Amino acid sequence: MPDLKNQWANDTSICTGFYPYTNAEFLALNVEKFFYAAPYKGKYDFVGQDIKILVVRREKIFEFTVCIPILSKYLSSRNDYYSLQEIVYTQLIEYLYKLGLDKSNCRLFINTPDNNTFRQHNYISAIGSCIDTGEEGIVGRGNSACGFISSFRPFSMEASYGKNPTYHTGRIFGILTQTIAKHLYLQLNRKFNVIIVTQNGGSINPSYKLFVQTQGELNNTQVENACTSSISREKAIQDLIDGFLVPCLWKNNIDINQSF
Repeated sequence: MPDLKNQWANDTSICTGFYPYTNAEFLALNVEKFFYAAPYKGKYDFVGQDIKILVVRREKIFEFTVCIPILSKYLSSRNDYYSLQEIVYTQLIEYLYKLGLDKSNCRLFINTPDNNTFRQHNYISAIGSCIDTGEEGIVGRGNSACGFISSFRPFSMEASYGKNPTYHTGRIFGILTQTIAKHLYLQLNRKFNVIIVTQNGGSINPSYKLFVQTQGELNNTQVENACTSSISREKAIQDLIDGFLVPCLWKNNIDINQSF
């Protein structure tokens, strides 16, 4: 195959990254992490993989809507379903309190359709995935390099997984934009958005365009030098192309010293 030697952009794409994360984003990542005892290994045998987490902040109050599929093989009655759900609720609320929240600013809701007066629906699954109902969702909207969807951020539909395992632009630049944004923040102590654009059939190393957004004024040379440093460090792009850097969202370095 000719593209084994000369990789090019497999699509016209836009990838976005940003740093630092907000408190709500930080909490969303940590709630996701709560459900895993180790990378790719669930904490609860009776909870499936298709977990959805919504975090809404209203002033200083954080509301969590968490949907967890309870595996049917662990159930013999509806009471079993609610008992297992209560175990998760009790341990998760304690976990949130350890992160710095308390009763005054934390609201937790689990499997809200259970209490729907119009159409009660328990979240029970045979295998813990949406494949139960024929919905694959393999490269879906949640597979961004940062691990969450944030509605008030620049966002691209490019996923970090799929297309091909090496030079897929969504994977390379989805990860790289996050890496650059974090590097810029650590170097220059500002909030940054980073956007990388590729042209179908064009170069991926270097990419077609790189845009940087920040608040206030900064010396362009400082930003350019920080970007260059981030990209060249450890041959970031080539390492991504060669498959040496693989996204593992569970391993995100999350600072626990957060103030709410």
